[in-house]
Amino acid sequence: MSCWYCHRQEWDIPDMGTCTFCGKAICTPPPRRPDGWAHGDECSQCEKLVCYVHMCRHSEENHEIEALQAFPKVGFAAGEAALAAAGSLLYGPHPPELSVNHHQIEAMSNLLISMLPGLPSLAKVLSDRPTESWSRDHNMLADTEEILIQFHRPFFTRTMVTGIFVLASRTAGACWLYGRRQGRQPDVRITSMPEELLNELAFRVNHDVELSEELVSSWLPRPDYDRARDIVVAISRLEMPTEPEQIAEWIDRTDRGTFKEQYFGQPHRSDKGGAAAVFRVDQSQSADNRAAEAEEKEAQGTEEAIEA
Repeated sequence: MSCWYCHRQEWDIPDMGTCTFCGKAICTPPPRRPDGWAHGDECSQCEKLVCYVHMCRHSEENHEIEALQAFPKVGFAAGEAALAAAGSLLYGPHPPELSVNHHQIEAMSNLLISMLPGLPSLAKVLSDRPTESWSRDHNMLADTEEILIQFHRPFFTRTMVTGIFVLASRTAGACWLYGRRQGRQPDVRITSMPEELLNELAFRVNHDVELSEELVSSWLPRPDYDRARDIVVAISRLEMPTEPEQIAEWIDRTDRGTFKEQYFGQPHRSDKGGAAAVFRVDQSQSADNRAAEAEEKEAQGTEEAIEA
């Protein structure tokens, strides 16, 4: 049988079992996909198989630990891929010359979904009204309360991508450390970082020390200490929190507050390419949201009348 998630992406990847939460067939490390990603793994605490969308929930409800510790192999793969994606975008020219592609969206979304901040925290703070940044697909799990979420290109502003870069570095460093301690050595696929840099990253994450320019430069498409210095300065201004729920709140505030910020590329509205996430969400629309939507429509009508 093929991995359920890979099959939705038109990949024919054999599964290694089913998720203990949702029963979906999932692929596991060592990854069989060329991009190094796997849609699930055995928990390091109980050895139950869990898909990536339920890793945070399983870790919190069953072991009271973070998914980083329970699933270090998938966590490292998520962090490494998101670092490569975010680093490429932050290295490149300012938008709209550079457009975020589907693979970069998928890599960064996988990190937010599976590790930091994770679906349980995102579900508590994301608006119940879909925006241009993300949308819901009610057909994914018709027999449950869970809903498919896709993050779209407008979500990935420069500020958001800088924040994801921070989360990816924390994830990769922590999972490298946890994996080695547990004898679950992560598989370095995307960046091929030398071990000494991974050890330095783990040390800095573990001791809450800011990233060095050498580390940041190693995740850029080409070594560039000047660009790395700019990214380190941008990171220092973010004041990114450490707790998952606080991180989710930062993401929500950033998404709401930078809706006018130019994101990476300005595709046609129908060109939404995104990566899937699943979480429980209240489908009812609040009065405040309905009022806000009405105001937006009225403002758009006024602008159109002025232009005419």
